[in-house]
Order: sequence, then C-alpha cells, then structure tokens
Amino acid sequence: MRIGTVTVIVLLATMGAAQTSVPTPEPLGKIELIALLSSGSSSGLLKQIDQRGINFDVDQTFLQTLADVGAGDEVVSALKSAKPINVAHLSTQEAARESIVIQHLVRANQVNPNRIHYREAEPEYRAAVQADPGNPFTHFALGSVLTRLGRHEDAAAEFQEALHLRPDWAKAHLGLGKELLSENKVDEAIIEIKEAMRLEPESSEPHYDLATALDRQGDKEEAVEQRRIGKSLTLVSLPPGSPLRIRLGGQVEAAKLLYHPNPEYPGEAKKRHVEGTVRLTIIIDKNGTVKDWEVESGDPLLVSAALDSIRQWRYQPTTLNKIPVEVVSEVSINFTLTH
Repeated sequence: MRIGTVTVIVLLATMGAAQTSVPTPEPLGKIELIALLSSGSSSGLLKQIDQRGINFDVDQTFLQTLADVGAGDEVVSALKSAKPINVAHLSTQEAARESIVIQHLVRANQVNPNRIHYREAEPEYRAAVQADPGNPFTHFALGSVLTRLGRHEDAAAEFQEALHLRPDWAKAHLGLGKELLSENKVDEAIIEIKEAMRLEPESSEPHYDLATALDRQGDKEEAVEQRRIGKSLTLVSLPPGSPLRIRLGGQVEAAKLLYHPNPEYPGEAKKRHVEGTVRLTIIIDKNGTVKDWEVESGDPLLVSAALDSIRQWRYQPTTLNKIPVEVVSEVSINFTLTH
C-alpha cells in the first residue's frame, strides 16, 4: 500500500446558501456528542457545534467526561464558547439514564482509546443501547462500530433503527447507504446517500459515496461530476475562532510523516476482491496528530480500515517561520491484493 501526501490548502472559502429546504438541526446533546466522540464518528464536529449549538451547560463534571472520552482541546474550547440553546431539563429518571449511557460510552473509549480494538469495546456500546433503546445516537454509535468490524448487515440494522427514531439525520442515512453499498444493493444505497446529501448539502462525503455507487452502475460521466462537486465542497468555512490552516510553500516547512501503520486489509474486501484507493482530507494539529478528517472517495469496504490507520498517524509538526501551525493535507491509501 502506498501512502502519499499531496497538498496543503487554505480553508477560507464560504459556501453559498443551500437551495434545498432542509429541517433546522436540533442543538447537540450530551449523548450525541459523547457517542460521536467515542465511536470515532466525530468528523466535522467543530462545525456542528458552531452551527447547531448545544442544549446543555458545560460544567466541570462534563469537562472531565470529555477528557475521559478523549475530546481534543479544540472541541472543549468550542463547547465552552458555544451558547446553550433550549437547555434540556431532565427528570431524575432521565438524568440517571443519560448518566448510565454516557458511562458505557466512556468505558468503550477507555477500552478502545486508539480506535483499533472495536471488538473489545462492542459490549459497552451494546450496553449503552440497552440502557436507552429509544435513543438514536446509541444505535448510531453501535452501527459505526459494527461497520468497522465488517458486520455490515448488523450495522445496517442499527442505522435503520437510528433513522426510525430520528428520520432526518444525515449521518445515519449516509451510514446506511454505505452499508447497502457494501452489500451491493446499489439502488437502495443511492436513495439513502441522496437523502444524506439533501439533509447536509454542504458535506462533500455523500457526493463521493454517490460517485462510487454510480461507478458500479456504469454511469461514469455522472460519477465524475459528483467527485467534482465533492472536491468543491471540501473547501468549507471555518467556525469562528478556529486556527488558520495554511498552504505549504514559502516559509512553511512541509509536514513529515513519522509514524504510519498500514491498515489491515478488510476481510470482506478480500473476499469480494475489492481493490482501490481511499482519498481523504485530513487536519494535522500543531503537535503532528491527525485531529480530523473527511473522506473524499473510496469503496466503503476499504474506508473504515483507512480511517482506523490514519487515526494513529503522527507527523513532525509543521512550522511557519519556526512556529508550529495547523495544516490541512490530502492523503491517499491504496489497497492492492497480492495475486
């Protein structure tokens, strides 16, 4: 497998207002936030906090919970700056249930801090679902874990349950679409991917997944167009107060990849003889850690393995005039079977 860094770009473009009417997203709640962080599904979280706000007060107890679940400094800072909207007033029973769910999600993260031991963490995600079976976010977290374990039918069932409980959730539609695509149910997958696209029009990921589905249908021309749209949407506006991400060149020292374990080739992909390249845009923080990412393209059977790998990557910090800075880079991971 070949790993290559292509470019680093400035993210300053502001996307135009969406033309399609979509539901107004509800503020982020504690369980949704912790579920996304714990299950490794937190891509774009800073933007979500900025756009949606939160429905809880950030106190010292919750700050400790965030630390326990591995939230980065920028997530903590964004939450501290966010204005609580429609703060939830829970009954004693609801608060106790929320606390139990969060405890299971935190324990899942403690079992799997590097996002490589999902099998060991699965019982905690299941316990979170059992503690609050009517919560869409616990089902989504479990579905995300089952995806990484290659259990696509079970993952699809969890995403479907999440959508039964919250029909207008773009992430769950996209998750279900990826699973249907993994099962080669292309027509059904396209329906879910397009719904995710409608609900989250500024996200590039559905366009790349739609391109993959269209490739399988033989519609190469439209697949190219969807990738072009996805590429244009990769340049997104930054939340207020976010650090500038800069372009390599001039007085900027290029990022150097110090540690990059190769991903394991997914068993299902081997079985189906699936090869290809997963392309991602990643954010490298000032310490050289990959802190966020967005999938640009790649077969769903290969994407999870690629993500599990890049979460462990470590770079030599990039500097501007000898000062560490945050950068954005495009990377490619090639999966090739030995014939």
